[in-house]
Amino acid sequence: MLHFVESTSQDLYRLLSNVINKMQCINHNSFS
Repeated sequence: MLHFVESTSQDLYRLLSNVINKMQCINHNSFS
């Protein structure tokens, strides 16, 4: 069970990082 939670949180963290990167790119493009 713990392993499942760890892997899921890693996936969520990766997904969150992707979203943040995309948002930063959009912000950068809109400001330039």
